[in-house]
Amino acid sequence: NNFVNITIFDNYKKYIKEILLREAYKCFIPDSLEEEETIHIFITQRLISDLEKLPSIKHWEALIKKKTINFVIRSN
Repeated sequence: NNFVNITIFDNYKKYIKEILLREAYKCFIPDSLEEEETIHIFITQRLISDLEKLPSIKHWEALIKKKTINFVIRSN
């Protein structure tokens, strides 16, 4: 498939740069590794590092960390 469809809801439009870069990074991940949690963590850390000067990145980081913490708690 040569297309990526991304749906961004109104309440996440302020994070459009973060979302688009994350999805671009994910395009380089082989399908066999797509579900690996460590890959998602790496992408998140890379994105935060690359966009550290964006005013919205701290809010994005908090949002993602909350999601990751919830995932870890639920998986135990």
